[in-house]
Amino acid sequence: RESDAASLLINLLRIVPSDDEVIALSQKLFATQVFEILNEPLYTHYAIPERGGFNIDDYLELLRTAYEEAKAVAPDCRIMGGIGAGPEHRVLTPLIEKGGLEYCDIRNYHRYPGPGWAENSEDLFRTRWAELNAAGFDREIWMTEFGIYADDDPPQKPYSAGDQTMNN
Repeated sequence: RESDAASLLINLLRIVPSDDEVIALSQKLFATQVFEILNEPLYTHYAIPERGGFNIDDYLELLRTAYEEAKAVAPDCRIMGGIGAGPEHRVLTPLIEKGGLEYCDIRNYHRYPGPGWAENSEDLFRTRWAELNAAGFDREIWMTEFGIYADDDPPQKPYSAGDQTMNN
């Protein structure tokens, strides 16, 4: 049974008026070499958030479907997948254990360490890299977002981070 997320993706792929437009769109789209399959899918409101009832299995089904469809059309394209989180995020281990790496040519990470945390990032990445290697993942990892906040000038008081802050 397809999840709601996979059904949505499949239906979006079917909404094309003519074969000529499909060919033109495919030529433009697959001139791109790397596709990231959803940015921060499970914890941003604009994707398939956990607070909306979605989970890692929904993301993995979407990732698998997107990977297989993209490779069928453009075998040389590369698919970037993952949760778009720091190496310590709780969903990364299930992503590995449930076979999600099979559908990633590139793994992505985001890192927004708080004050003093930047120095701790190296050990977190080494630990996650060892876990990825143990699972047979020897491909690229891209840091697609990174930022270090100054602790003397919070963006708002009281300080908070996340979707609500990003939406302001």
